[in-house]
Amino acid sequence: MKVGISVIIPVFNRSAFLRESLISALEEISKEDEIIVIDDGSTEDITQDIADLLPKIRLFRKKNGGVASARNYGIQKSKNDWLAFLDSDDIWLPGRFRSFRSDSSTNLPYTVHISNVRYTGEGYSRDLFSLKPVTCNMVAPEVIDTPLAHVISGMTLQGAVISKSIWSKYGGFNENMKNYSDTDFFARASLCEKFKFDPTIVSNIRRLDGDDTSLTSLESKNRRKSLETWVSYLERLSLNNVSQHQKSIINERLSGTYFLLALTHEEFSERLNISLQSIKYSRNKVKSTLKFVLAICCRSFSSKRFLNSREFIRK
Repeated sequence: MKVGISVIIPVFNRSAFLRESLISALEEISKEDEIIVIDDGSTEDITQDIADLLPKIRLFRKKNGGVASARNYGIQKSKNDWLAFLDSDDIWLPGRFRSFRSDSSTNLPYTVHISNVRYTGEGYSRDLFSLKPVTCNMVAPEVIDTPLAHVISGMTLQGAVISKSIWSKYGGFNENMKNYSDTDFFARASLCEKFKFDPTIVSNIRRLDGDDTSLTSLESKNRRKSLETWVSYLERLSLNNVSQHQKSIINERLSGTYFLLALTHEEFSERLNISLQSIKYSRNKVKSTLKFVLAICCRSFSSKRFLNSREFIRK
């Protein structure tokens, strides 16, 4: 007997892409599954191009509250014990649930199943696991007992299937986070749960030129704010009951993020104070001290290559 999956699709405008996304999802689900679309206060009619698809989905509307709020709302309306996610401008590829379905007839040893995804744009195509070569270099599906290192630097929902029980257990997605609420959730869950990772690419994630609302665009426009969000997320994560190994992973990530944040500041005193935080969290005091000197003395060192948080999180 197949387990039922509830597919959660939050939408805020972007109706031009919604139809293609829905069709890709409908082609991958079984009769036990459901698709829940959450209109998060769109200012345009998102149903204009999907009228014929409405009988096949469950559509809910709510006041605009952000993507984390929309996902939580959709999960509250869901009927099944497993959850999958798709953004309204992305698509699933054939065989989206093949790996998960092959496991679900037995007692699953994990509560989160994460497959690879591909980022696509004009002249650009790169899969997520290749951007994380240190941790996500598996060539076959693998269950990881301690997956924090695999997700702490960034993980997306489009390739995930998660147990609804852990959504409840860990308090859902943080609605106070405008960005990175997916990574925050995965990191909190990874402190105690087992994850399965599969290198099979199951989704295409669009990077749209001229889209000022995309995460990539927001990061490039306000890198300091983006890094400050990362620091806050990591600081909160460190407050959990973590093992010494997990604490070491979090601290190293904090050290690197504080270093990048220091490079965004022109004021000497700000750069000094933030650089000292980088040293505080680093295991390698010699290396971090050298980075401290560079951050303090060499303004020209803060090139785009080092300020690019996307490059940083790939390690």
